[in-house]
Amino acid sequence: MSYYPTYYPMVTCQYKDSTTEIPSCLANALATMLEIFTYREHGSTAVYKYYENWYTQGTFSYKWIYGNRILNTDTNEGMYISQTLPDLVNDGAPVYIHLKGIDTYPNCDIAVSAVYSSLIDEARNYKISSYFQTFDTTEVKTAIQNNGGVLIEMHNGDHLWNVSNDGMIAPVNNVDENYTHVMVVIGWTTINNVEHWIIHNNWGDWWGDSGLLYCPTNHSQILEYWVLTDDVSNYITYTLFPSDEPKVISRNDKGFTVDWSSIPNKDKYGGELVYRLYYIETNRVLSLDTQYTFDNLSYGTQYNLHIEAIDIYNNDEVRDISYTQIATVNPCPPTLSLISKTDNSISVKVDYMSGLAEGDIVYISPSGTQSSIETYPGQEVTFTGLTQGIEYELHAVSWVTGGDSSRLYSLTNGASIYITPTSRPSNFSWTTPKISGDPATNLTATEWNGLCTRINEFRQYKGLSASTFTTASSGGIFYASMFNQARNSIYDMNSTGLPSVKSSGDYLFASDLNSLVSCLNAIV
Repeated sequence: MSYYPTYYPMVTCQYKDSTTEIPSCLANALATMLEIFTYREHGSTAVYKYYENWYTQGTFSYKWIYGNRILNTDTNEGMYISQTLPDLVNDGAPVYIHLKGIDTYPNCDIAVSAVYSSLIDEARNYKISSYFQTFDTTEVKTAIQNNGGVLIEMHNGDHLWNVSNDGMIAPVNNVDENYTHVMVVIGWTTINNVEHWIIHNNWGDWWGDSGLLYCPTNHSQILEYWVLTDDVSNYITYTLFPSDEPKVISRNDKGFTVDWSSIPNKDKYGGELVYRLYYIETNRVLSLDTQYTFDNLSYGTQYNLHIEAIDIYNNDEVRDISYTQIATVNPCPPTLSLISKTDNSISVKVDYMSGLAEGDIVYISPSGTQSSIETYPGQEVTFTGLTQGIEYELHAVSWVTGGDSSRLYSLTNGASIYITPTSRPSNFSWTTPKISGDPATNLTATEWNGLCTRINEFRQYKGLSASTFTTASSGGIFYASMFNQARNSIYDMNSTGLPSVKSSGDYLFASDLNSLVSCLNAIV
């Protein structure tokens, strides 16, 4: 009769580096037992398997187990089972990724002390509830079926050191009775009519049958077995990445930046940030960071964004998903702004183009002649040889170029009208002075129309389009809207000291008229 395990734990390695072995076999074996217990409880190890350097590392921290020893126990290299198990009952062990590697006992002791307060709460989620020693193979088999594994202690010697690639234990020779080795029995089988234990060893997966040893159940070098039990109530079922959605930090027409730092337990596990376009185009980004920027995406397209926890040990099975939908912004026409003008030139720049696309700035003269200059966002473009006091129509055009250099599409902004400046107009003055404090009863239609004409001359000088004014007529009514037309047209050039907007029925004082003229004449 045979019993094969339903779960084969990760094979770890006692080596500090490629040459230095640490006698941490018991710590490695106990980490293996915690992995088995976690798998049997949750259907997966529910934690991230860590890989580094030239060998595979484990699920739970054997550095913690090796360094976290209770008072008055042996502090030499190596460990005693009876002295070690109480710590696994009290403190358990954190996941490997939070305390990696292995080292000599003094260095492990220092490493554990440095992180004990920050990791102890996590470690106590992964511990054993009880243990006992046995020498009865029937009792061992029952424990393997119930708990997934049993510790086995053997003398060291050639029978272990010279195991072949088929995993069969080697002949007994050069037995070292001063040193023992601890492994985990995970099943049994019959080989050549002899019952053998299936033993998991942590000397690397290049040893034996990919880390497994086949040893007769009555082998002479077996010393004892230790049965460990799992306290199910101590386990916390972590949801790797709950339903919290990654937050969008910024977004534009070609991409977006997302943040998932607030997702609970995100720092406990490795994960892959995965984004998919309609589940067809997939790009995986392996990252333990908390932000990532996706760029060079398609304009105005909705993406299905996932944060997935990948169970590496179970064929990269997706254990849980956080999901949201993010759309890039639709492409926007470029925007144009004025930098400066002279009487024969206009300098402008494009402030924005979708996806930093290529583009042109095109100006159209009054005669319909066109001229264009290729540009990019932020670049100053100057059109020269223009005529003084003439309106020029400018457009910014952007496009996206395909692989064959063809323009896939182009976007054009609305016309921007700029007028080249003329000489500064002369200051305006009233024909009849307006005496401050008196109602403006001596304002004539001729004076008012003259002010409006001078305002437009200043607007042309400043490169602005002409304003439309209601023409005043002799003996006619002077409306509040006529005053506001003049005020607002000056406001575009100088807002300092302007009188307030008038409403129907308000008095018009000489001071109001004088303020209009003062603001106009202050324009440089």
